[in-house]
Amino acid sequence: MQAGQESARVELGGLTFEVGPRALLHPDESLWLAAFASSTPGPPALLLELRADRPERFGLGELPDAQPARVEASGESVLVRHRHFCAELLPQHGRGWLYRTRPPLGLKVALRVAQAALLPLRGALPLHAAGLDLDGAGLAFFGVSGAGKSTLAGLAPGPVLSDELVVAGGEPPLLRGSGFWGELGEGRPAAPVPLYALFELDKQPGLELRQLPATEAFRRLLAVTLVPPQAEAWRAALDVAGRLAREVPAWRLGWTPAEPPWSALRSVIGERRAAQAARP
Repeated sequence: MQAGQESARVELGGLTFEVGPRALLHPDESLWLAAFASSTPGPPALLLELRADRPERFGLGELPDAQPARVEASGESVLVRHRHFCAELLPQHGRGWLYRTRPPLGLKVALRVAQAALLPLRGALPLHAAGLDLDGAGLAFFGVSGAGKSTLAGLAPGPVLSDELVVAGGEPPLLRGSGFWGELGEGRPAAPVPLYALFELDKQPGLELRQLPATEAFRRLLAVTLVPPQAEAWRAALDVAGRLAREVPAWRLGWTPAEPPWSALRSVIGERRAAQAARP
C-alpha cells in the first residue's frame, strides 16, 4: 500500500491483520472487519493489500465459475485461486495481496487461509470444530459432516466461540474463536478460555463418553486441522497437534439432541480441575 492510504486493523484467532486500502473495501466487509477491530500495537502478523485488478498470470479465467477456491503452495508462497479473485500470500514474510474485480468476493477466504498458514508457526492449530465456553472451560467438538457441531453449538448454555473453525494452542493451551462461522452465521468475538477437553462427536441414540488414547487423539486432530499444503506450516502443525494430544484429554462423545450432554461435560470439567488442583 502507498503511504497515507488508510487500512483496517483486526484480530482474528489471536492474530493481528492489517487490510487495506479501505477505499477498496465493500461496505459489508467494512462492517465485518469493524466487529474485530484491534488496537494492538506493533507490526501485524500479515498485511493484506487489496488490488482492483486480476492479473492473467494466475490463470483465473480457466477455472469453472461455480468451483470453490483452490489453495496451492509453492515454497514460501500460498496461492488462493478462484475464477473471480486470487490471493497471493507470503505468511512467513507477513505480506499478502488480494486481486479482485468483484468485491466483496475473496476477503474472508484470503484471511482464513492466511490465518491457517500462520497459526502453526505461532504454536496453535486451526481446527474444523465447534468451540464452547462452558463454565469458563474451553471445549472443542469435531467430527464428520452431520455429527452435530452446529446443532450442539446452537444448544449451548454458554458462549459459543464458533460452530465452524476454532483456534487451539498456546502455553498453556487456550481455545479461541477464529472469526469464521458456519450454519449459525456471524457471531460476535468471544474471549479465549483455557482448553479443557477435545471431543469427537458421533450422533447416537443415547449418551456415551469414551476417553481416547493420546496416539488416537493425535490422529483425529490431524484429520480436522485445516492448514494449507505448505511444508513449513505442516511441520509446525504436527508439533502442535502432538503437544495438544499429550496435554489435553480427548474423548469420543456419542450424543443425541434429545439429551444434551451438559451434565456429563461438566463432570469432565470437574475431574480435570480436581486433577490440576492436586498437582504439586
